[in-house]
Amino acid sequence: MQLTRRMESDENLVDGQWRKIVPNLAHCLRRRLNSCDCRLCVDGCLFRALSVVTGGVELDCGECTLCGRCAAICPAGVFTFAGCDIEQQLLDWSVDENPLVSCYCGNRPGGRYGVDETGLPCLGALSPEAVVFLFLKKGALISYDFTGCSCCINQRPVTRFFRALENTAKLLGPHIGARFTVITDEKQLSDEIARGRRSFLRSLGRDVVRLMKKERHTTCRNHDEGRRLPAKTRLLRDALLSAAVEKKKELTAKCLPTITVEKWCTLCPRCTGMCPTGAVRLVKDEHKKKLMVDPYLCTSCFLCEKFCPENAIIITPAQLLTG
Repeated sequence: MQLTRRMESDENLVDGQWRKIVPNLAHCLRRRLNSCDCRLCVDGCLFRALSVVTGGVELDCGECTLCGRCAAICPAGVFTFAGCDIEQQLLDWSVDENPLVSCYCGNRPGGRYGVDETGLPCLGALSPEAVVFLFLKKGALISYDFTGCSCCINQRPVTRFFRALENTAKLLGPHIGARFTVITDEKQLSDEIARGRRSFLRSLGRDVVRLMKKERHTTCRNHDEGRRLPAKTRLLRDALLSAAVEKKKELTAKCLPTITVEKWCTLCPRCTGMCPTGAVRLVKDEHKKKLMVDPYLCTSCFLCEKFCPENAIIITPAQLLTG
């Protein structure tokens, strides 16, 4: 079986320019802290398109297949797709009655559905946080279209995503009834095609969501000037905060990291200055200073843990990320 190379496919042309992954090294943890040895994206790339360089990482576009796995696993949100806003696409799907999660190979303008639909460059770009967001926002059935994946060069990263999808459903299922359908056969798409023809109804909801997103961006950034929350962390945070009260405790226990501050903490401000999201703060009341932590803002980047001279802060990653 011949595998198609995604970088050279027509669906990756946007206004005559090749779609590509764009790394913003200003956000890279290795640049924020010289001693940081994070290499999640490098080790996670199945095509060896990423390598460690001084002050960050380097992407070899000739080897990149646009699977988006780097974007899914990077805790700092370094990687984005030119011409594709993954966060906006997830918000669009969140207002669909029965969302069909697909990639450009099968879901492109004038393509399989005969309507102007959108999708992702690859399902491998979906993070566990994104999966949780869709599960929490959509009580209805979610369909994932894998019909073109068996002949795609990205079948390995997509397989990794599928395993993560199953694990997340098992993890959250007892609390929210998380369920999904995997579509691997063209014949299974008949219902989704019919839904696609009614897509103009969805556009009304999407316009509302875009307005909500604009307002959220305006208010969310106020939590701490100069701090930046990656899109996948922001989506997870918003979904968990809007979850039913009776389910929130169990969901946060499985989806959020644990930040432990040991009693020998000297309350120096190092960890607060190093944290890129504002998850760790030093606050002062009338009587004393204290270290405040917010797991909703924590990305498990471990910078605070690495930078603490007293080894007084410990990050335990969420069960969602560790399986």
